[in-house]
Amino acid sequence: LLLITFVPRNLAYGHLQSRTLTIGGAALLLLMLAGAFKLDGMRRRAAQLTEEVAAAERQRSLTEFRNRELSEEITRREAAEKALAESEQRWQLAVAGTNDGIWDWNIVSGELFMSDRWLEMLGYRNGDLVARVDAWNDLLHAEDKPLTMARLQAHLRGDTPFYESEFRLRCADGSYRWILGRGKAQFDDQAQPVRMTGSHTDVTERRTAEVRLHEHTEQLNAIFELSPDGFVTFDAERRVRFVNRAFQAMTGLEEAACLGLDEDGFSQRLSQRGPVGAAFPGFALLSTASRAQAEAVPGTASGNRAQARLTFQLQGPPARVLEVGLQHAAAANVSHVMYLRDITRDTEVDRMKSEFLSTAAHELRTPMTSIYGF
Repeated sequence: LLLITFVPRNLAYGHLQSRTLTIGGAALLLLMLAGAFKLDGMRRRAAQLTEEVAAAERQRSLTEFRNRELSEEITRREAAEKALAESEQRWQLAVAGTNDGIWDWNIVSGELFMSDRWLEMLGYRNGDLVARVDAWNDLLHAEDKPLTMARLQAHLRGDTPFYESEFRLRCADGSYRWILGRGKAQFDDQAQPVRMTGSHTDVTERRTAEVRLHEHTEQLNAIFELSPDGFVTFDAERRVRFVNRAFQAMTGLEEAACLGLDEDGFSQRLSQRGPVGAAFPGFALLSTASRAQAEAVPGTASGNRAQARLTFQLQGPPARVLEVGLQHAAAANVSHVMYLRDITRDTEVDRMKSEFLSTAAHELRTPMTSIYGF
């Protein structure tokens, strides 16, 4: 268009006579065509560069977004790791404070983790036992194995929410110690146990104390049952908790009729068994006598008065004279103990002694009067 515009009119519609002009026009046309291609290439490259800049900007924005996400994730992980470390520290302190041994059982593989305290309470060291559940089973006392395994299987079946059992384990020196085992299992989607974690607590001293207490209780029960004296114990609410056979035999009151009675009701029951005018002394008088006897000095007049008998009678048959006393207890579930002793024979002997002495004195006084007269 530029060529047509600048070429003279008479030349535009005719033939170019000048070869130079023809060549120059062709060259100009080629230069303009080359410039057009060049400009188009530059435009395409500029567009490509613009697109690359936009893509780089989008990539930078995406990278910044991912960096923020990573920073937040790192912050969350650091907080989680810190919380986990604090929880682990609290757990370690709690375990150290309770002095318990920790165990972790992989039910699928049979591997058993035993903590240092778990081994220490039995006298073992790391490496002495195979880290398998069979090692624990071999240490279990034969008498405790049936009950312990039954409770373990019941928990693994899901019958109980927790596993708890007391059993004896063999120590490194061959002796046995009582262990309280507790734990809880983890189940998969098919309700099959896959893992179980728990603790061991050494309860040997408590079990030994329980055995001593049981033996002591059995001895006391034997003494109470074999004693000819009657014994009645009262609980913290001052109600009858126990009566022995001797009390039932000497009073005629059955155990069922006495258990649960308070002091007033018990006093009325005993008073109904006696004659009119010889009622049960009552707990107020018994408590006063008991305190006086505790405070009195042996061998003094006050001590002799404190040791005076408090008695009451039963109609029978047979008629009885009972000595009654009260002893306060320091136990939390026993407030005081009352004892009753059958002194019917002693009372009769004292009466016969007094009658004999009175008769002998009278019989001796009569001849002595005649002698003095002579």
